[in-house]
Amino acid sequence: MTAAVAVVGTGEWAELGLGPALQAIEGVTIAACASPDLDQARRFAQALGVPSVYPGLDEMLASEASLDLLVVSTPDDHHPVAVQCAAAARLPVFCEKPLANSAAEAAELHRAVEKAGIHATVGFSFRYSSAMQQLRADVQAGVLGTPWLLELQERNPQFHPAVGRPLTWKGDQSHAAGGAIFEYGAHIMDLGCWLLGPVNDVTASYKTVVPGASLDDIAAVQLRYECGAIGIQVASWVLSGGFPGIRVHLHGSAGSGEALIGESQDGRELYLRRSPEGQIIKELDLTPVHPSMATYANRHLRDFLAVVSGSAVRYPDTMPTFGSSVYVQHVLDTALRATESRLPVPSGS
Repeated sequence: MTAAVAVVGTGEWAELGLGPALQAIEGVTIAACASPDLDQARRFAQALGVPSVYPGLDEMLASEASLDLLVVSTPDDHHPVAVQCAAAARLPVFCEKPLANSAAEAAELHRAVEKAGIHATVGFSFRYSSAMQQLRADVQAGVLGTPWLLELQERNPQFHPAVGRPLTWKGDQSHAAGGAIFEYGAHIMDLGCWLLGPVNDVTASYKTVVPGASLDDIAAVQLRYECGAIGIQVASWVLSGGFPGIRVHLHGSAGSGEALIGESQDGRELYLRRSPEGQIIKELDLTPVHPSMATYANRHLRDFLAVVSGSAVRYPDTMPTFGSSVYVQHVLDTALRATESRLPVPSGS
């Protein structure tokens, strides 16, 4: 496989996650990068050996004639312009999640890539963890019986007021429509829908604890899936956890399956299957040999480039599409509005 890739958006995730993920794929080169923050873009280029730096996406696409893929790692509000540019250039695109700040925008981007006839995917890369692959395989094989309850968590103290770093654009309403519910909750919302299918209804509560924050720091969401299962989702960038801090626990009529992906500070990836009595009947340590922030993005990008080149993928039935991401955006949009349905509890006698 050979591919020349351009990256637009050169912040921390691009430098520590997506860039190394691309570099670890044999035959792939990062040919160019772009950001209006030229100092940041130059740091990214120096760290990853990228030969060409541009102040904007238009300049980069006009100057780089032989690109095979555009990777979009910008703030959420810049995703639509970048994806539309990729569609206009008929260039395959990997866009970070969430796809957009609203379902209407996400649907428009889906139509654009469909019309252009290009391959496109969204960065829901935790589907590619071995623990999630095992959990989904058990669900599909009926090993866990009828799904009853799905617990979903993604939490770590990245922006904790005492021990975390200052809020970035992720907590800025001019860039993001939701806080932790979008930046962390989108991942686990996608995992839930990938496991169990569509959602019928949503209720939610939000809490802001970071001084001066305008978006949610803790999001608690309840879901009812079309298959009949109910779900509980907690997304937070102030609660304790590791990286990425994901825990997915599905309770079924024949037992439960639990995927732990960097849920604690030891960074391990585990899969546990329990009997209805709670006994552990399968315990798999699936921690990558060389774990890093790039591990799951590497697997995702490798498969996506295989799709682009017409080669076989390593993880069948896993690729997040723009269509599935539009659906996740609909659920997120609904969750943002779902606080209106809360009812007060009558006071006691």
